[in-house]
Amino acid sequence: MKNISDDFRIDGDRIYLRPITISDTAVVLSWRNSPYVVNNFFYRLPISEEEHKNWVENKVNKGLVYQFVVHLKDTDEEIGCVYLQHYEASDNSMESGVFMSEGAPKGKGLATEAVKLMNDCVAFEMLGLSKTVARVISTNIGSLRLHEKAGFSEISREKEKIVPSGEIVECVTFEYLRNE
Repeated sequence: MKNISDDFRIDGDRIYLRPITISDTAVVLSWRNSPYVVNNFFYRLPISEEEHKNWVENKVNKGLVYQFVVHLKDTDEEIGCVYLQHYEASDNSMESGVFMSEGAPKGKGLATEAVKLMNDCVAFEMLGLSKTVARVISTNIGSLRLHEKAGFSEISREKEKIVPSGEIVECVTFEYLRNE
C-alpha cells in the first residue's frame, strides 16, 4: 500500500479531506468515543489516547489504513473522519468507514461527499482498488441512506455481535465498485 504525505489534500465541493496525524488525537477521540458515534459502531469499547496514537503510528503511518479528517471548506472546521481499512487481496478491496462529530451539519450530504471523495480519489484513483465495502447496523438509518446516496449497493444482511455486550444486530454489507 502507499504512504500519504501530511500535506496531501483532497478537495470536494463543500469539504476537503486531509490525512489524520497524531496531533488530531484529542478531537478524533472526542468524536469516536462519544455516545453519538459509539452507539452506531459494532465495536463499542472506548479508545484510549495510547491506542489511538498506536493506530496512527502503526496502521496509518505504515500505509495499512488510510484515515482522513473531514473539514468544511468555508470555515476550515473539522467535522469528522473517513477511512479505509482491512485490505483484502483476494478481491483487491478495503472496508470503507465514516464517522462525523455530533456538531457536524446534518442532512446536507457532507458525509456522503466525504465517503465519495475517499472512495473515488483514494481507493480507486490512488490505490487502484477494485471495490470498497461498508458494514452498517440496520437500525442506523442515516448511514444506510448515506451509503445508498454515495453509490453503494447492498449485497448482504447477516447477524453480527456488538463488542463488548454480545448483543446480536443485523449487519447490512454494501459494496462500491470501481467504474472501469
